[in-house]
Amino acid sequence: MKKWFKSERGSMAVYATGLTLTFIIILMAIFTLTSSVRKNQLQTELKIKEVYEQGLTSSGT
Repeated sequence: MKKWFKSERGSMAVYATGLTLTFIIILMAIFTLTSSVRKNQLQTELKIKEVYEQGLTSSGT
């Protein structure tokens, strides 16, 4: 096993695996952040719509 890791091919495999895992972790973080922002944006839009509609009904009566 030590010979595999010390060889050039083995160290490149370890490097590529680490790079791939880092890339996947970054993508997951971006996806989580984006979905969280979108969820908050939808909640805010619903509240704005609700306040706007309340303003229309109260000023009309």
